[in-house]
Parts: sequence; structure tokens; C-alpha cells
Amino acid sequence: MQKRPAALLLLAMTIVFWPAVGGTFVYDDVQLIVRNPALQNGDLVALLGQPLYGSAKGLEQAGYWRPLTSLLLWLGNRLGGAAGIHVLALLLHAAATLVAFQLGQRLFGNARPAFWLALLFALHPVQVESAAWCSAINDPLWGLFTLLAMHSGVRWALGSSQQDQRSMPWLASLYCLGALLSKENAIATAPLVLVAITSAPRDPSAPSRVGRAAIAVTAGLAVWWLLRALVFGELTAGLLRPAAPPSANALQTLTAPAELLVRHLALLVWPHPLTPCRSLPAASVVTMVLSVVLALGIGLGCLLGWRRLAGPTRLAIALLLVPLVPPLLSWQSLGSYPIADRYLYLPALGFALALAPLANTPRTRLLPGLLAATFGVLSFVQTWAWHDPQRFVQNALQHAANDPTLLVMAGDQALLRAQQGDPVALATAQSWYATAERLAANERPDLLHRALAPARLGLAWCMLIEQQGRRGSRTPALLAAFQRAVDTDPTSAPSWVGLGVANGIAGANQVAERAFQKALELDPGNPEARHNLSRLRGH
Repeated sequence: MQKRPAALLLLAMTIVFWPAVGGTFVYDDVQLIVRNPALQNGDLVALLGQPLYGSAKGLEQAGYWRPLTSLLLWLGNRLGGAAGIHVLALLLHAAATLVAFQLGQRLFGNARPAFWLALLFALHPVQVESAAWCSAINDPLWGLFTLLAMHSGVRWALGSSQQDQRSMPWLASLYCLGALLSKENAIATAPLVLVAITSAPRDPSAPSRVGRAAIAVTAGLAVWWLLRALVFGELTAGLLRPAAPPSANALQTLTAPAELLVRHLALLVWPHPLTPCRSLPAASVVTMVLSVVLALGIGLGCLLGWRRLAGPTRLAIALLLVPLVPPLLSWQSLGSYPIADRYLYLPALGFALALAPLANTPRTRLLPGLLAATFGVLSFVQTWAWHDPQRFVQNALQHAANDPTLLVMAGDQALLRAQQGDPVALATAQSWYATAERLAANERPDLLHRALAPARLGLAWCMLIEQQGRRGSRTPALLAAFQRAVDTDPTSAPSWVGLGVANGIAGANQVAERAFQKALELDPGNPEARHNLSRLRGH
């Protein structure tokens, strides 16, 4: 590898992403890292043999088994908490950038377009989520494994010795397995490796080696499937479990994958707004039709013109589309935000691969540099949005002021300040929760509890704090408030903890004990349930 371009790439990344190192845990980090007993206790057997989120009720049914990601999170947390994980994420992204540079050199045979390819990939604003959010470290991890698999596959395909011609690309297969053990979306790695091999410049008279490559990567897929089957105890390997109930809008259910594809690709061209929370709003019939037409046009264009395209162009298209297929097909089980920057980690490379040849044309030679500078500024600004929970919520609410999930998060922050003695924060928390409760009623029925139950739980805690400062007691109203949160989502361990606390205040210790035990049944690692149960029993 050429040292000067590599050093410039690493320097640019350091300048842009350094604020991420000082960031704290935000959003899903609490459930995935802070409240994950296996990760906190260093239980390597559990990290390797349990689903990603541990044993929390409902989350183990998601089919997420990512042992390499779990090990990496444990290592980073052991080295330095959030800072340690952020450092590892940036190292992975840096390594992926250098491999992209090497791959570009093999595709173009020229260091100039390869350098701009790697720089645009590294600094694109959609990469901030993967580089600056602890929970998204699996994306640069599986992305790096995929790029290594593609690069080793191309090196193997271009080998000219007789030994190379008789061999199998087992190294590419091993990297493919590593990607799959990092994230389920890496099912896209196998086709990307095959496209990369066919896109590499080679002697037209040489025999095709795609067949042997397909056998090797299929072997990696088979090993991954077998390991998952052992973990989940079923032949379907935890991958064919039913998704969330379908949306009430049947038309959107049919057209949403096409709309999500168009919206994701649009973010590569115009990454605005810079917010980590992008939901899929109810679209008009016109928007749905246009999305379907555009998606079909992209598909037909690729099918009809595939053979006539140059190798780098074919690989660019594959990188743009193939990694998006898994999240598009499973969009209903992805939660409140199916439009996510982290799904674009590898598509950003496809976008950069399409633009990199402009560096060789005199009239457009400056364009990649201008784009890279623009991307760097935008990414630097957006990195701060992931720095801490307060900035995260503030930034997200600027672009999604009516998002009930974000409003609940804002309420949680105000409630924490109220619990610490800030009297003004209590009214603020009540306002956030009340607004979230009102807006949550308009969400999709299958996502209703995700904001409604936490909003009602927050209002119940606000009522408890209010009562602590008054002489008169309204215990029945307090019990009813926590019971309402439990009834909204009976699988919510925090709601059962709150109900247990309320019953403990009311003197109903047996009822309180059952509530805490229910919380532990739903989430065995819940620290609040364990602490309150221990206090109730006098330990």
C-alpha cells in the first residue's frame, strides 16, 4: 500500500471524527451495553452463545446473534467504556477505508481515483452513525469483513500461477463468515464477493472462476447457518421468525420496500436532514406510485444493461443495492426508524465508486475534492449529535419535533433532573410525556406500545415525585397510573418495576414483590428490579 495516500486518508478521518472518542452511551447503548449482564460481567460463554440483547423478554426473539460484535463491545467497554468502543469503531472504519483504497487500485489500476474513492467513502455523512454510535459498531465490523472478502476474492481471481488456478478462495470464505458473525445483514457479502470477482480486470481468454468462488462462500454461509441453528435450537436458525404485525395500511405494506430503497439512495446524494431518527411517514398514493416506478426502473435497468457495463460500474451498482436488500425485506421488524444511515455503510462505497472516475477527467477533476471537503464538514458537525444523550435528543427533535419516542427520551432526561431536586424539570418532564402520550395514539398499531407505555410510565413517576412533596396521599391514583403503563405493554420490565415501587409505598409488599419478580422474569438483568426486591426482603 502507498504510504502517503494512506496517511492522508487516516489524517482526514482523525480530523473529522475525533469528537466521537469523547462521546458517551446514547439511545440503545443503555439496553445493549450498560444493562447487558453478560457484557458487563465478561461472561464470554454467554456473549458467544446468547442472542445480542441477552435474555430481555421479546428482544431474544428478534433473531439477533452477533458473537463477534458482542466480543468487540465487551473488549471496548473493558478498555475504556464508551470511549473504548468508539476508538475500536474508528479503527474499524479506518481499516475499511484502507481496504477500499486497495480494492480501488485493483479495479482502476490507478492510485488517483482509488484515493478519492476511499476518501469519499470514509467521510460521507451517512458514516457518522456507524462511527460515532457504540451500538452501530457492527456495521463497520461487518463492512470491513466484507471488503476484506471482496479484496481477497479479487486477488485470488487475478492469480496467474497454476497453484492459484487450482485453489479455492477459502480466505474470502473465512472473511464472509466473519461478516455473518458480526451482523445478519452480511448475508449480502456472498453476492458482493462474486460481483467483485467478475468485475476485476482479467484476461478475457482466462476461464471464469466464479463457480469455485460460489462454492467457497456458500460453505461459509452453511457454517454460519449451522452455528445459528445450534444457538437458537431450530433448523430455521432464528431467521424465519414472524415479523411484527402488518401495518394497518395494506398499500404501504406492499410499497414500503420500494419507498425505503428510494429514500435510502436519496440520502447518499443529499444527506439531509442530518438526524439519527428517520421514520417512514404515511405516504401519499402519488409518492407510493413514484417509488415503485423508480425502484422497478432501477431493477430493469440493471437487468437489461448489466453485461454492457464496465466492471467498476457493475460493482458500484451491486454495492448500492445489495446491502439494502435485508433491511428492506424486514422493514416491519426494524422498529420506529427503518430509514437508517447505518444501512448505507457499504452503499456509500458504491456511491463513491461511481464518482471516483471523475478524478481522471480534466473538467471534473476538482469535483471529488469539493465533495470530500463538504462531506468532511457535514460529518464533523453531525458527529457531535451523537456525543451525549442531551445533544442526541436535541438534534433529533429539531428535525422530528412530533416523534413520540424522542419526546419520551426528552421527558426521561427532565425526569432525571427532577429526581435530583430540580423543581422546574418536573413540569418539563410532565409536558414532554403528555405530548408523547397524545401523539403515540396516532402511531402504527404494532408500534403503539413503544412510545405510549414509556410515556405513561413517565407520567406515573412524575405523579410519584409530586406526591413525595405533599402531605395528602393519592395512593389509588398512583397505583392506577403505574397499572395503566403495565396494561399498555405487559412485556415492559420498567413498568413492572414502577408498579412494584407504587405498591411498596402503599404497603402492599406481597403485590410489590410479585411485580418485581415479573420484571426480573422479563429482564433478568434489570438492576432496579433486583435492588428494589432486595430492599423489600430486607437484605
